[in-house]
Amino acid sequence: MASPSPLKRNKASQQYCYYEGFLEKRSPEDKDFIKYWAALRGNTIFFHSNGRSIEYVEKLELDMFQSLVDDNSKDANQKNVRMTLKLQNKTVKLKVASFETKELWKGFILAVTKLEVPTNLALLPGQIHRLTEVVNEEKERLSKLTSSLPPSPTPSSKPATSKKTVTQSKDTNTSLPQCFYRVSRLEAEALLERHANQGNMVLRPAGDNSGVAVSTCQKVKGTPEYKHYKIRTITNGYIIDIEPQTDWTDSWFCCFKQRNSRGRKVFCKTLQEVVEYFVVNTNGTLVPLFMDTEYENNIYRFTF
Repeated sequence: MASPSPLKRNKASQQYCYYEGFLEKRSPEDKDFIKYWAALRGNTIFFHSNGRSIEYVEKLELDMFQSLVDDNSKDANQKNVRMTLKLQNKTVKLKVASFETKELWKGFILAVTKLEVPTNLALLPGQIHRLTEVVNEEKERLSKLTSSLPPSPTPSSKPATSKKTVTQSKDTNTSLPQCFYRVSRLEAEALLERHANQGNMVLRPAGDNSGVAVSTCQKVKGTPEYKHYKIRTITNGYIIDIEPQTDWTDSWFCCFKQRNSRGRKVFCKTLQEVVEYFVVNTNGTLVPLFMDTEYENNIYRFTF
């Protein structure tokens, strides 16, 4: 959760405000649910003390979304109105006033995280139509976000195979590594799946327009498993937030767990250092994905 920060409800912020209403939240550090006025803007949920408040109290970024499922435990009124939102770095409990409201929140959250309209919810035709619009609006927002970034450098025709072969870039904060691609989270997953023989890690824009993210893929028992790490941009470099985890089972994430069991922040001067950090601290298991120029020029032709 981010610390309080002013959020002006101006025309620009309302453009991608997809849904808002009362929402109760309980994080791992909370003893009970806390009621907020919540607004889903882009792929971030902003929590306000009330519906008229200009400043948000907390925000929940969905860039590391994993799942959103019903919590079958019932509230004091015997209503099944609870949900469990699982992100890569934490799990949050949510509660609303009615079953109908729960289905709406689930619909909007799944629409912006998966970029598709969910088909297993109890929604009216008009609500499904609105979710279709939201998917298109979110794709537009992500497109504008990626188009505002500097172009990717020409990729190498040979993938890196170990920490010693990570491609070097100029020592400036604005230099982009060759494994940087202007893709969304879902596009990054497709990219890693289709080119698993060339690498298993890419750098991409973060989904909330606040920096960059690292996306990785490793097969666990034959099934691709994706992880996403947000890299925060600061004045003189970048911060990798290594959060304490309890469910890492594969070898290279266990390596992170052993070295950072309490969680810590890693500072890097450049994005190239960010890439090298992931390669070195997984003993070369993570390999930056490099593709030939012809393929990169057609990267936006993916369909999902």
